[in-house]
Amino acid sequence: VILGTVIGVIGFIADPFIENALDSGWDKILGAAILSSILIPTPFLPNRGGGLFPYNTPSWSLFFEYIANIVYALILCRLKRSLLVLLWIMSTTCLILFAYKSGWLIGGWDITSVPDGFARVAFSFITGLLIFRFNLIIKHRYGWLLPALLLIGAFLFPHHDNDWGTESVIVMLIFPAIICFGAGTTVSNKTGRLFDLIGRLSYPLYMTHITTVWIFGNYYNLHKPAGIKLTLIISGLIIFNMVTAYLAMLWFDEPVRKWLKQKN
Repeated sequence: VILGTVIGVIGFIADPFIENALDSGWDKILGAAILSSILIPTPFLPNRGGGLFPYNTPSWSLFFEYIANIVYALILCRLKRSLLVLLWIMSTTCLILFAYKSGWLIGGWDITSVPDGFARVAFSFITGLLIFRFNLIIKHRYGWLLPALLLIGAFLFPHHDNDWGTESVIVMLIFPAIICFGAGTTVSNKTGRLFDLIGRLSYPLYMTHITTVWIFGNYYNLHKPAGIKLTLIISGLIIFNMVTAYLAMLWFDEPVRKWLKQKN
């Protein structure tokens, strides 16, 4: 969170494709940096679409997940499975209603869609609890290929305006199925080491990549690159983000985790 915020502050100030980035004033710029580092929303900076965390947009999901973990520690961990099922039905209903109202399931990251974020985390968190409590691990003989194909299918499914129904089905059925099938997958040692690396890399990548996305988006809106030029730019940014995430994992994320565990 802290590293992603620092990268985001640098990108916000140095982005050559936006004007008047500093007009909001250094008090707000630095204030937002401090608050974002402790996951307090600051949706008041320009050129960030009202994002709750303008320097590192993905922090919005961590903000809601922290709230969900507090609720879990205080309430959900004590509930019987029957009550969790009831809450799951309620959260599913809320998710569908918010998806219908918004036209899709992308809300929660900005100041105008905070209720959507609560609906998304409520459904996802309770679904995960039920998968664990009911031991919904589906063992199969297709290895990692089955959950991988489901995930690729979800990513490549064509998006269109007001496709809230399709997105709801993917979120409520396909994604939980990926978890259930993935938990029932066994892999070889070599493949397991590769997937372990990918898993270790996922969080640093999630928390450091968005600054290049903002800069690229601003560049794209100004210059409209296309064809091979666009392909090369996107490919270069993917490689850059992967390398940055890997270095962040080795030099920052994992050493800090190790230090914190020793303190505990």
